[in-house]
Amino acid sequence: MKKTLIVLLALCLMAMAFTGCAPKAETAEYDIDKMALKIKDSGAFSDMLSPIDTSIVPTLYGANASDIEDVVVLCSTGATTEEIAIFKCIDSEAAERLVSAAEERIISQKNLYGSYAPAEPPKLDEAIVKADGIYVFYIVSVNSAKVQAVLEGK
Repeated sequence: MKKTLIVLLALCLMAMAFTGCAPKAETAEYDIDKMALKIKDSGAFSDMLSPIDTSIVPTLYGANASDIEDVVVLCSTGATTEEIAIFKCIDSEAAERLVSAAEERIISQKNLYGSYAPAEPPKLDEAIVKADGIYVFYIVSVNSAKVQAVLEGK
């Protein structure tokens, strides 16, 4: 009985020792300025996109400024809903909040553009809103497949 207990204890200790050696899941790192430029140059946009003053980003997206560590936003001329926004958040919980805010922006944009620019809401239906670790992507284009290919590194 004592021998069995000692063997089990030894096995437990070995198991605990090896679990600390397991490789950690890697978190994606993005250069958000370069990524935004690659997306912009993908051919997925019909309108000209220009950077906006980042101080208005929290208001524009209904986000908490303290959740955002870094951001790049390229907006259309206003005639379309086309847009690129890439956020680096302070943590994954902040990224989740930003995804929710981006989804709310889609609803708001549909309501705004639906009455006077009927070609725009379908773009919003195909919008890309996703988090990758602490990064959040909000992209509205005429060709979401091209944007997705850039995001997947193709």
